[in-house]
Amino acid sequence: MNGKLVTMAGAVLAFALTCPLQAHHSISMFDVTTPIWVEGRVVAYEAVNPHATMVLEERADGVVRRWTVEGPNLRRIAQMGTEPAVGDDMAVCGFDLKEGISTRSTTADPYGRSERFVHGHLLLLPDGHWELFGS
Repeated sequence: MNGKLVTMAGAVLAFALTCPLQAHHSISMFDVTTPIWVEGRVVAYEAVNPHATMVLEERADGVVRRWTVEGPNLRRIAQMGTEPAVGDDMAVCGFDLKEGISTRSTTADPYGRSERFVHGHLLLLPDGHWELFGS
């Protein structure tokens, strides 16, 4: 009986060690207690590791505001079967940065980031269906 238990434990351990590991990225920098909605036109989109990123341009009351939206990893993008495209009008439910936290900014930022950075959670695509767009 003891030999079977050791063999079984060894088999489980061997299986566990061969499974791919997923990295965990903390969302502790975002205020997950207060979801926000962002609606706008996609002006930039890039599906790269570790997360897809898009920039939505929101126009309200004559004011233009750009929101950089952090999305899921590439595996999740592939599971969606569709992805945002420049020119699409869409909405994102997500979480804003906590008070006092700012994002890195460089002079050569390819996304045109400006005012806000949001962790996307739900994405409303142009065809009207919802997709999980974050963790």
